Amino acid sequence: FDDALLGAAILRVHESDLEVVEMNAVAADLLGLAPDEVERWDEAFGEQQVTIRRVMIDVAIGRLPGWRDEIEIRGADGGSRWAEVAVSALQDEKGALVLQMAETTARKVAERELEHMAIHDSITGLPNRALLRDRIDLALALVARTGGAVTVLFLDLDDFKRINDSAGHAAGDELLQQVAARLLAAVRQSDTVARLGGDEFVVVLAGTDPSAVDGSVDRVRLAFDEPFTISSGRHRVTASIGVTTSRSGSTADDLIRDSDTAMYVSKAEGRAHATWFDEAFRQRAVRAAQVSTEFEGAVGRGEVVLHVQPIVSLATERLYAVEALVRWEHPERGTLSPDQWLDVVSSGPAGRELESWILAEACRMLGEWSRRWGDDCPALHVNVSTDLLAGGDLADAVANALEATGAPARRLVIELTETDIESVRGTLRMELERLRASGVRVAVDDFGTGYSAFSRLASLPLDELKIDKTFVAQTLTDERSRTVVKAIVGLAEALGLSTVAEGVESQAQADYLHGLGCDRGQGYLWSRPMPVVDLVSLIDTRMSQA
Repeated sequence: FDDALLGAAILRVHESDLEVVEMNAVAADLLGLAPDEVERWDEAFGEQQVTIRRVMIDVAIGRLPGWRDEIEIRGADGGSRWAEVAVSALQDEKGALVLQMAETTARKVAERELEHMAIHDSITGLPNRALLRDRIDLALALVARTGGAVTVLFLDLDDFKRINDSAGHAAGDELLQQVAARLLAAVRQSDTVARLGGDEFVVVLAGTDPSAVDGSVDRVRLAFDEPFTISSGRHRVTASIGVTTSRSGSTADDLIRDSDTAMYVSKAEGRAHATWFDEAFRQRAVRAAQVSTEFEGAVGRGEVVLHVQPIVSLATERLYAVEALVRWEHPERGTLSPDQWLDVVSSGPAGRELESWILAEACRMLGEWSRRWGDDCPALHVNVSTDLLAGGDLADAVANALEATGAPARRLVIELTETDIESVRGTLRMELERLRASGVRVAVDDFGTGYSAFSRLASLPLDELKIDKTFVAQTLTDERSRTVVKAIVGLAEALGLSTVAEGVESQAQADYLHGLGCDRGQGYLWSRPMPVVDLVSLIDTRMSQA
């Protein structure tokens, strides 16, 4: 008994109570008792002592066959130990029992650590997605009884990847920990701050009065005003925030989804600010999912086609070039213009496949036209994004397409938007230089809508500026638009670039633009986008008449 590896004690019922007959050293140590303190054995069970004493008496007098459980033992220092306890009647003596105890503290601590890890983020210690959903459910249940609403903020750090890539993942983790600390300081103790992974955080404002929500959102946003100081230095980090408030019937998944949707709108609109969820956002998200699903395989099924729109000389109004414009011949909804689907497809996995197809198909057409019309073949403008350029193989892809189709490089014009050219540096610039060296020309589309510095335009390998149609449309009625158009034409002339005015709809606009020195025009005045077969027929007719 004394040398047993388990804690053991013999107790006897005495006047409706239990007294200790004998207790070994292991049991005394587990209960935190000195040899002369064994009579205080049940004090270590804290609030459970009355229940445990009653159960043990029932075992001793035969009311219960035995009892077994895992219990918490409170130490004098306030700490806790855990033990598995088994109680059975002592067969040789009525009213007596044997208590056996095996310490399970290490296992209990490990279990609790595993439980914590299962519902908390390992880097910040914040609740993870599983615990977040539980906290939102509790908050929704509370406001259902007491009134108010639950507000959820979905935060995505802007440019976190840049810090992770430049300073290392350890620095990134350090930054995430500081972000977590600032967010916790910005909200109430009753609110929840969670990390979903990566650079995404969620704040749950439970039972917030609608009039106080704006103040709470501002405090969260202001948490990013000061730079973060980590081991790699000081870094300024902002957050794009989506905000949504519960309505009748809202679920945790609804609030997380809607705030996430609003966050993406916030990021698209310029980052570093908060956007409140609107039902229109959900409709756009549903549309995007539907478009992505329906478009899958559309290129292979032959549903994607190119239309073309003429670009004419403002001096002679003769056809100079055409722009290739993609269309989706949907099997149920007919021919769809790009504004109905292209933004969704371009940002998804099918975007690169689509751009590659457009380039290959445009070169195929240009090759046929060159063989058909010789020197009368119009130039062909093709839009590409920096995503295709960033792949590092645009120049090779163009060269291969030209070689495979026999299309003349001097008749091909690659168009990039003004926003895209802001990211053209280093290897991307080399790609453009390789294109121009092969004879392909490079144009800037939608010029005037971005913020290109003159020095950037002067340093890039460009041939042409296409003036955005929003300015062209108001050249005759708005002084500011007229000033912008004049400035673009003058800038292009100074840099040795040609100009194309987009969206020309009236002869008066065309005459005014020609008077400014603009070279070419494109718009409904001359033609709407048309199927390729119509363009071929039109050129063939003109050539036969000539």
